[in-house]
Amino acid sequence: MDEKTGAGHKLSYSSINFSSTENTFASPWGQAFSLLSDIAACQRKAHTDGFFFSVLKTTTKQDFLKSMNVADDALVREPVTWETEDRCKTDLGLIGKIEEASIEPRDRCLLVQQIIRGAPVSAVEEQLEERKKDSV
Repeated sequence: MDEKTGAGHKLSYSSINFSSTENTFASPWGQAFSLLSDIAACQRKAHTDGFFFSVLKTTTKQDFLKSMNVADDALVREPVTWETEDRCKTDLGLIGKIEEASIEPRDRCLLVQQIIRGAPVSAVEEQLEERKKDSV
């Protein structure tokens, strides 16, 4: 419940399409990266932020995580263990590094996709460093 308005928070659905048109002046990859990184971060914040679920009154934690698993995240498919929170914190840090790196947005998407697929952090970090070298 929102303390200011008294309104409850609800989940909603939006359909998003990306144009495949790419040229020197416009590319859909920046927007795609923004969406993909938010999708990955959402699942990970749910496991690391103690207040994440405090505003959800209309759904359960399990239902929320399942409904927000729009990219078939390996994190959701694997059982939660005591190591899950640490992995999520590491993944969030890595997503931040990817966002700050001077690399093409399409490369950013590919790296975040690897995180979502459950690739080892060291492998994603190695790929990030390679892409940074290639972009220089």
